[in-house]
Amino acid sequence: HTLSMSADVDNPGARAFTFEQLSQAYYNQARGLMDGGADLLMLETVFDALNAKAAIFAIETLFAERGMRLPVIVSSTLTSSGRTLAGQTIEAFYTSVAHAEPLAVSLNCSFGAKALLPYLERLAAVSEFRVAVYPNAGLPNVMGGYDETPAMFAADVEEYMRRGLVNLVGGCCGTTPDHIRKVAEVLKDVPLTLPPKVKPFTALTSRTKTVFIGDDYAPVKIGERINPTGRKKMREDIQKGSFVSVKKEGLAEVAAGADVLDVNMGVPGIDQREAMETVISQLSMLCPVPLSIDSTDPAVLERALKVYPGRPLINSVNGADDEILEKVLKLAKTYGAAVLCLPLEKGNLPKTADERIRIAAAIIDKALKAGLRKEDLLLDPLVLTIGSSDTGARETLKTISLYKKEFGLPCVMGTSNVSFGLPARPRINAAFLTMAFACGMNAPIINPLDKDIQDAFINARLLLGF
Repeated sequence: HTLSMSADVDNPGARAFTFEQLSQAYYNQARGLMDGGADLLMLETVFDALNAKAAIFAIETLFAERGMRLPVIVSSTLTSSGRTLAGQTIEAFYTSVAHAEPLAVSLNCSFGAKALLPYLERLAAVSEFRVAVYPNAGLPNVMGGYDETPAMFAADVEEYMRRGLVNLVGGCCGTTPDHIRKVAEVLKDVPLTLPPKVKPFTALTSRTKTVFIGDDYAPVKIGERINPTGRKKMREDIQKGSFVSVKKEGLAEVAAGADVLDVNMGVPGIDQREAMETVISQLSMLCPVPLSIDSTDPAVLERALKVYPGRPLINSVNGADDEILEKVLKLAKTYGAAVLCLPLEKGNLPKTADERIRIAAAIIDKALKAGLRKEDLLLDPLVLTIGSSDTGARETLKTISLYKKEFGLPCVMGTSNVSFGLPARPRINAAFLTMAFACGMNAPIINPLDKDIQDAFINARLLLGF
């Protein structure tokens, strides 16, 4: 069974079991292994990143209860498509489980050793951890046996090591003690491979896609239209428990080129936890792009994180409430989410870039102390309407530039806020967006159906060389 895919063709949000049920099953297994004296825990033959996240949650819970840790290896298996059974690419799977900080990320089973080579190259290109592999002795023949001899198998594994792609090797289906002995013999004179040196990157993933965000990548479109604020029809549908308009908006945004969808369920009088869980479950099946969970309520966020089959963005955290900030940062670490940091503090709506830098620095410091990495963090420069301040847009643009200078982190902003209450909003938004790109904006939250915004993106990608 998979947590990521629907168990009912008529209901994209249906699942055969829950995150809690699967996590409990993994907890029981891990507890037995630790009671039996295991030296290492391996999550192997994983075909769904969300299943792996449930296992990681269980293991971390057990480690916390016992006040001790064991090394953990997370190992995925691939289908003939080169993806997991649930549809994840190598990069999406790795990014979704990297928060576990494992001893190694691995591939096992899948194919023969030679056929796994291109996928190990891709894994080694993104992994900051050791890379492990234990392939099959080829694919099964018509009789269900395996034809690769120990010498053939060992020669292919040796190629991994000579290329410096892997640090740990073994064998899976069809391999025998003779295969492993031959590998040990062949590798005895091959120098040890150090863990790869990979440049850190920030990325979001869906069930099937990875979106990289930062100065080395093309600007990313985050769609803003799944938000009931000011949208009567969507709000009324959500209040009735219907999410048809939400799904239509999401699909329309993807068709218009959105790379990420922001999802907000801020409707008075509903159970926002249940609504967000339902929508995230359905959209993650219907839409190929990553999602941004737009809420500051830890309870809403956790329900969504338990059903999200990848690495989402939490939109957002701020410094206005230390208790909520601490809870949300812990959730991000536990479930492997990226976090958007908004420079607000209690009783203070900062008007100047210098104030925003100070607040952002404090939030970043708390995030790092909570166990998050710098690549888990994105920064919002705080966009205020120019209708209330002549210098508001200027200070936002200055904040983006200072963010890049001081922190070097990706920037995300709610673009349309700048024109709130003004006429000719699309033109103002597009002009402001173009100026923001010049200052280092990476992933604005926008209306991807807006022609002026579409043109601004086309021009920005051309001028920035993407």
